[in-house]
Amino acid sequence: MKTVFTALLIIWLILNLITFALYGIDKKRAKRNQWRIPEAVLIIFAVFGIIGAILGMRVFHHKTKKLKFRILIPLIFVCEAVIATAAIVYLTSYAKATDEAKNYLSSDTVSGVEVTEISDGWLFDGPGETEAMVFYPGAKVDTAAYAPLASAIAARGMDCFLVDVPMHMAIFGIDTAEAIITDDAYSYETWYLGGHSMGGAAACMYAASVKDSLSMLNISGLFLCGAYVPSDLTDTDLTVAVVYGDCDGVLEMSKLEAGRAYVSSANYFEKVISGGNHAQFGMYGEQKGDGTASIDTMTQINEAADFVTEILE
Repeated sequence: MKTVFTALLIIWLILNLITFALYGIDKKRAKRNQWRIPEAVLIIFAVFGIIGAILGMRVFHHKTKKLKFRILIPLIFVCEAVIATAAIVYLTSYAKATDEAKNYLSSDTVSGVEVTEISDGWLFDGPGETEAMVFYPGAKVDTAAYAPLASAIAARGMDCFLVDVPMHMAIFGIDTAEAIITDDAYSYETWYLGGHSMGGAAACMYAASVKDSLSMLNISGLFLCGAYVPSDLTDTDLTVAVVYGDCDGVLEMSKLEAGRAYVSSANYFEKVISGGNHAQFGMYGEQKGDGTASIDTMTQINEAADFVTEILE
């Protein structure tokens, strides 16, 4: 995903350079009484390269006396600055992992789970040798909040890679699993994809994007916590295990029902945790709009871990 952001930055820089050049070219043509670049074109390019437009006006002293440009160019800059600031504030505010959750980022000799920080997050290495899961966090939730769940899964014999995603939004890091699965450092016979809420949707979307390569990548199943299947996977042999709490106030039940049609009924398994809610698949506190759980977090996490290892293994 870092490659995508790098590409977007390069495109933005190129658009600004083109816009800057257009203002310079139009100024030169104005001096020579040659065919001019339409003002509408200069303004449109300013929308996509506002910095280039501002520099072009100042460096070439072009359109600085035109009331249209003196009003529109600063207005475009202010609007884009406000939108960018709002987006940054929104994407950088997220639910923090509790101290209890962070304790699970340390290796546990009792459960036999060794925790190692990797470039894409953490590896929870349990007693199992042949199976592993790549788990995506929920939207705007600290990745470390899912350390207890990852540890519980690993302790049951399925190693778990808990992955970081850009701006805590799994939708921006859908292909994160591929870097891990194709890494020669790991030699698991079977891989699974999992996630909570938006993280579960991201896992499904990645699986759908590599339908033709699932067997080559040794991907055999999906684990969705408080999530539904958003992509058509009926033409795959993936086993899909969906778990949610009966006090979940965030999961849209209509979409959960619709998602059942996207997978083979023979390979689809669903579990409802009595007393569980949406947020307690992780440890990050209460979530807006969620129901009130009548069981504690670790009870819900252990039920989910029991379910997924029983179904997928």
